[in-house]
Formats: sequence, structure tokens, C-alpha cells
Amino acid sequence: MSGGIATTGIAPTNRIVEYWSVEAEYTAQQTNVSVKGAPGAGFALRVTQVYIHIDGIVDVTLRQGTGDMKFNFYGQAAGDGVSAPGLVMRLAENTGLTITTTAAIAVTLVCGGYTEKVN
Repeated sequence: MSGGIATTGIAPTNRIVEYWSVEAEYTAQQTNVSVKGAPGAGFALRVTQVYIHIDGIVDVTLRQGTGDMKFNFYGQAAGDGVSAPGLVMRLAENTGLTITTTAAIAVTLVCGGYTEKVN
């Protein structure tokens, strides 16, 4: 663990320029709302851990910007959640991470990873 971010299965390289983490709570329905902004040309986000907790029936999707789905969780009851440490979601160069939820249900999201130089 480095900088509070689990990096299981990731070989350390000099390409990693920043470790980051985000914690947020959403109570209204969200559509492609920024979780972590695009890092700029020549850099890409890598997500290495995700934790989601919900307070009711809701579908939570993490996307690469407004495009490809990268992670999805369908919670069926208050108190449902998912924890996915050690995953590696690779986002395209200069693309941010967004969240979409299907209902006005409280959703807690904690995620982290690193920014990597790709060129």
C-alpha cells in the first residue's frame, strides 16, 4: 500500500505520477457526473479500488468519461454494497471517471488509484 491506495498486482514504475483517492456521497440521481477529472494529455487514470454502499434499490455505473462502462453494481436493498480492492480499471488517455445512478437513493462511493504517464 502506498499513499493509502492498494496497488495489489501492479508493478511499481516510474510512470506513476500521482496516487489519488475520492470519497463522495450522492443523494440525487446522477448522469455522467465527474468523480475524477481527466488528467491531461499524455496521462491516464488507473482505478485500483472501488467501494460502493447504497441505501435502496439503485444501479450504479462508473464510466470512462461519458462512454465505456468500466464498473457496474446493482444494489437491491438498503445496506447493500460492494468492495473491489485490487482491481485495475484502465481509462483511456486524458479521460475522466464518471458516475451514473438510476435513482435518487443515497450512494456512497470511495475509489482510488493512480495517474500514469502513457507517452
